[in-house]
Amino acid sequence: MDNRVTELLGELASGGDISPQVVRNRIVDLFGKVTDEGDRIALLAAFEAVMALALRNVGDSPQLKGAIRADKCLLAMTEAMCADGIVDPERLNYVVEREISAGRMDRDSFAELAAAGAKVLGSRPSGGSGWIGRLFGR
Repeated sequence: MDNRVTELLGELASGGDISPQVVRNRIVDLFGKVTDEGDRIALLAAFEAVMALALRNVGDSPQLKGAIRADKCLLAMTEAMCADGIVDPERLNYVVEREISAGRMDRDSFAELAAAGAKVLGSRPSGGSGWIGRLFGR
């Protein structure tokens, strides 16, 4: 496991006062820097726990729930992004399905779009035009 992930998880496990916003920012920042799926799953689990704590403290806040959902979608797209910054539809669907199975995401319109994208566009092969080329007939 990446030392930065281990350090963050250790800080969270220490039981001290945490600011959900600060932890959220650290997780999002670190998520873009690590590439190992296990590290990313650990960060997603930590995100889920911290956001659950924030929801308990704030109460039933539609704004906070919407922001958490948006962050989860952002993190899924980040994980599915290729080196050139384009999201691989099949990888996105894989990540979303994994997160739904783990109970960290709901089967909602984002999940439906991820599944449809994977079905229609397929995966983006490295080094080729992939689904963009197929979409525009190249």
